Amino acid sequence: MNRTNIMEILLSHGADVNAMSDAQLSLLHAACAMKSREAIELLIKHGADVHQFSGKGFTCFMHAVKRADLCLLLIEDGASVNMKDKYPGQHGGNTVLHCAIQEGNRDPVELLITQDADFDIQNNSGDNAFHAAVFRGCSDVLDVITKLSQPSIQRQIETHELLGCHFADERDDKEKALGEWRTAVQMREEHDMLLSSDDIKPPLPVT
Repeated sequence: MNRTNIMEILLSHGADVNAMSDAQLSLLHAACAMKSREAIELLIKHGADVHQFSGKGFTCFMHAVKRADLCLLLIEDGASVNMKDKYPGQHGGNTVLHCAIQEGNRDPVELLITQDADFDIQNNSGDNAFHAAVFRGCSDVLDVITKLSQPSIQRQIETHELLGCHFADERDDKEKALGEWRTAVQMREEHDMLLSSDDIKPPLPVT
């Protein structure tokens, strides 16, 4: 008898499907973190709350973002793609899309956007999906976001410029940084959006 069979017996005899552990996690949180589709399906069948927050302020959905099929399973049960976590401080306020981007997996990101995830929602640090992908250095995820969201030329240019800064500063990868900056310059030339001296702010005075 496997764990899912045991869960089925316990739930069928009145076990609370939404009970929290000492670590303040529900069964559905644990099943999503373990990426167990069978357990998730069973818990949903028994009425598990897909919007229940853990003790740290995360929904089960935020633990399932490594796999697109699990994301779709939760969405089909009514899970919100735009609900924010309740984690305090500047590292909180993330949506499921933010979480998926942080994992760097393009398939869940693509699914979430096609399921109406809002890529303009900002977290507590003021970062939307574009910023999150840039700071993560996820070029392939950025390609997905650009393809599906159809951002303005200005936003595309700024994305390449910021990504170049990320590769230069965070990863010390000068080749990739220069590649992103060249792309940004080419786009500015093609669309007659080159910067002038009036667009560049002088450095702050040293006090």
